Amino acid sequence: YLIDVIGVDALIGPATSDQNESLFPIAEAADVVIISPSATSVFLTNIDGAVSTDQDPGLFWRTVPSDNLQGYAIAEDMSARAVTEIAIVHQAGSYGTGLADVVLQEFGRFGGGAARFTFNNQSQLTDALVDAANSPGAQEVLFISSEVNDVIAFLSGAEGVDEYNDPLDPLEIFLTDSAADPIMLQQTSGLLNPQIRGSRPAVPDSGEYEVFSVAYNIAFSQDPGAAVFASFSYDAAMLALYGSAWAHYNESDITGTNIARGLRRVSDLSLPEFGIRGTRYAAGVASFAVGDSLNLTGASGPLDFDDVTGETANPIEVWVVNAARDDFEPVRV
Repeated sequence: YLIDVIGVDALIGPATSDQNESLFPIAEAADVVIISPSATSVFLTNIDGAVSTDQDPGLFWRTVPSDNLQGYAIAEDMSARAVTEIAIVHQAGSYGTGLADVVLQEFGRFGGGAARFTFNNQSQLTDALVDAANSPGAQEVLFISSEVNDVIAFLSGAEGVDEYNDPLDPLEIFLTDSAADPIMLQQTSGLLNPQIRGSRPAVPDSGEYEVFSVAYNIAFSQDPGAAVFASFSYDAAMLALYGSAWAHYNESDITGTNIARGLRRVSDLSLPEFGIRGTRYAAGVASFAVGDSLNLTGASGPLDFDDVTGETANPIEVWVVNAARDDFEPVRV
């Protein structure tokens, strides 16, 4: 509808890697650029080609880092805690399979071993949970799904029906970025929280994030730090505007490809950092109007897109559930 009826040239989202994988052929055929704030699958890195150039900038962009970084961070954290054997329970698909592949590779480099269990539906999730709990030698279970409802179901199943029937007791549980959601904390009511840790892109410590955080709190009466992809979403929307401005002033028309060409002009590290906040948008557009580049820093951190891959990178933090059981507390980055 957005492409065929409204005629948009840029889309923010959708939320999951699998949804982006399904949407991309439709967007590509219509010359529509996708800017995702939350699709982290490694399978999406080359979905629009292995190399980004001015002639062919690619139509899939994301403000969030690839799971190559998250997978390494998970493996490194486990190794640092002397974990040598794990069981991985993961959703089949672009996100779950891709991240599981990276963790297996990186954990193996640290000398660790892993058993792997895949699910497509609730029944298979239950089977995978039980099989992981009985995996010989496993010290920790890594659960990967792009759906927070799967995380809730997994934790509910792991809790068992009573205190004597907890399938994963006393195994540690490691969750991923999609689990760092306030809904997970609300729905699980603290289930197994002492056993849980997880990973997600780090919440920035910068002036740009502070400005965004205050505005977000005013608008929604909540801290955006609890919603892991909020700042990435803001940056994705602003990049669509900046890319459109570049296309308007420097290309023949505003199209998905021409917007993407503009995205290749926001990461000039030879220039001073330029905050992406809304109050500076006019000044940024003025630079684009005369063909100059920018060095944009967003609410999610520096928007340093690689000239070749078109990918950006952000630190990954490891979190635990805080003592009040109402927020996520970073323990290492």
